[in-house]
Amino acid sequence: MVKALSFLDKVLCSVDNFLKTSVGSLDGTGRDNPAGSSLKHGDSQQTEKLEKAGNLMRVNHSGEVAAQGLYQGQLFFENNATIVNYLRHAAKEEADHLRWTEEYLRFASSRKSYLNPLWYWAGFSLGLYMQQRGP
Repeated sequence: MVKALSFLDKVLCSVDNFLKTSVGSLDGTGRDNPAGSSLKHGDSQQTEKLEKAGNLMRVNHSGEVAAQGLYQGQLFFENNATIVNYLRHAAKEEADHLRWTEEYLRFASSRKSYLNPLWYWAGFSLGLYMQQRGP
């Protein structure tokens, strides 16, 4: 049974998720990173490739940030317990992806996108809109 949250509770949960997404403290499912311990630094040629890969991973990471916003937006007004549970589970799985991309960014000595707050709230807005619009 899903407990019905008040409007204020939903706002606070959304802000909490945004902050946890921003600082990298979201709880996922606990799955291990598929790359495992295979990430190793090498020669200077590999370092150049690693820098490029880090830049590409920044885009992937931003997509994971937007996905968190999308799920939270869809959850905001959702009352169907089955859909709520599905969205929460999907958001937890996406939190693993978010953590994995953050790990790679650190490995590649890269950084997160400065636009991540925008991507989160754009995803949130889209999720909110689509949830209200219906199927």
